[in-house]
Amino acid sequence: MTDPAILFTALSIGFFGSTHCLFMCGGIASALSFAIPLPQSQWKLAAYPILFGLGRISSYALAGAIFAGLSSHFRFVMGDGSILLVRGLAGLMLILMGLYVANWWRVLTHLETITGGIWKKISPLMEKLKPIDRLWKAYGIGALWGWLPCGLVYSALIWSSAAENATQGALAMLFFGLGTMPALFATGRFASAFQGLFQNAGYRQLAGFFIILFGLWTLFGPYLINPHQGHLT
Repeated sequence: MTDPAILFTALSIGFFGSTHCLFMCGGIASALSFAIPLPQSQWKLAAYPILFGLGRISSYALAGAIFAGLSSHFRFVMGDGSILLVRGLAGLMLILMGLYVANWWRVLTHLETITGGIWKKISPLMEKLKPIDRLWKAYGIGALWGWLPCGLVYSALIWSSAAENATQGALAMLFFGLGTMPALFATGRFASAFQGLFQNAGYRQLAGFFIILFGLWTLFGPYLINPHQGHLT
C-alpha cells in the first residue's frame, strides 16, 4: 500500500513547483485553448483543458512507473546498499529543484537544454492532432505535452524512482501532476491571482524553500525515525 505521506509530498511538490510550470507551460496551455475550433458546447469547452491535463499527467505517471520500475530492479540486483545511492540522488534532485524554483540557482536549465532534442521529435506529432476538434485529440496532445523537457519534471521523476515499485512511482508522479493542475489551468480571476502570486519573488523563494525541505527529508528523514528505512517516505 502506498504511504499517504508520499502522495501528499508529491502533490505539494507539484503545487509549489508549478511556479515554474506557469512560466514554462502557460503559453502552451493558452495556444492549445486557441486551437479549439468554435463554436463548442459549454461542457466541451470545459472538457478540453481537463483532458489536456489528464493526458499530460498520464505521461508523468507512465514515466514514473518506468523510472521506479528500473530503479527497483537496480536495487534488487545491486543489493541494499544501492538504496542509499538512489535515495541520495532523489534528495539531491529535490534540493536542486527548490533552488531552481526559488531562482537561487538555475542549474536545471542545463538539463532542459541537453534534452531539448527530444521535444523537437515529439512536437510535430502535436501538429498532426490539430485542429483539436475531438476530445480524444485533446487527451493525445496532452499526453505528448507531458514529454516536454522540464527540469521540474525530471527532478520529480528521479525523486519518484526511490519508490518501492513501479506502481508507487506512477502514483507519486500522478499526484505530482495533479498538484500542477490548479495553476496551469486556472482561468479568469483565478488565473490572474495565480500569476500575481507566482510572479512574486517572495512566494517563489518560499516555495523553493519548502521543496528543499522535502529534499532534505528525503535524504535524512527516514534515518531519524528508522535507521533501517531506505525507501521513499
